[in-house]
Amino acid sequence: MRENVYDMFPKNTPGEERVDLHVDQHIYLDLLRASAKAVGVDLDAALTDPPAVFSTPAELVAKEMPNRLKMEILKRWAYVEKELEIASDDGMPSNGNGDRLQEINAALSELEDQS
Repeated sequence: MRENVYDMFPKNTPGEERVDLHVDQHIYLDLLRASAKAVGVDLDAALTDPPAVFSTPAELVAKEMPNRLKMEILKRWAYVEKELEIASDDGMPSNGNGDRLQEINAALSELEDQS
């Protein structure tokens, strides 16, 4: 009789290491959510739509959150701004804030220097 449930269905279930990693990731994400919530930030919203949560990159940098998390949010924000820039180049109406990407890059540089 097999003692390990992961050995019973090797093709249908992930291995024990993969399950442990998945659980660890969820625990870490829950800790990040709690950290962000403590300073009044909805982490899920900040990761999916940073400009809806923060008015400027400087506001984000000023929050008491781990720099690694701030950098991830800033990278996602930069992606959004680049997409808006491309859309503007293709003739779509612009949001009118071409300096935002420069602000984001400056904030990222500042955080990288601190790390």
